[in-house]
Amino acid sequence: MSKLAFVFPGQGSQSIGMMSDWGDFQSIVDDSFGQASDALGYDLKMVCQQGPAEKLNQTEITQPAMLAAGVASYRVWLQQGLPAAVIFGGHSLGEYSALVCAQADHHAPEHDIFERPRKLLANRERDLRRQVGSQLRRGRAERDARVALLGNLRDLQR
Repeated sequence: MSKLAFVFPGQGSQSIGMMSDWGDFQSIVDDSFGQASDALGYDLKMVCQQGPAEKLNQTEITQPAMLAAGVASYRVWLQQGLPAAVIFGGHSLGEYSALVCAQADHHAPEHDIFERPRKLLANRERDLRRQVGSQLRRGRAERDARVALLGNLRDLQR
């Protein structure tokens, strides 16, 4: 028996117009983006379709867009009667799509499938911002310490 893996792309794979031409399966894609939009409180599909790119590329927009695209893709896969994956993976942000698709009950109430990941993504962004800020502060403190040390060494050499 063969095992199927489903791997989801990460942030940076987004583009204006993504997920817009799925033919007979467009309603599944639209439903997935509708669920995400309901959880977010804004029309995510419209941003993905119309942009502008600067808005779609903002982390707080990109992350739920990639999650919705990943979930929609996997739902289309299953709707076609293709075998369910037994292994899920993702590059960076794609790990969230992998987790949702691996654990999700695809018949769950509308908000359930996106509400928890939305909160996780918001926390992820907040934590990344804190980490970057902390690294910048630590870097400044280290620089200041080096400058002070160099100043003391120069004083000793005189």
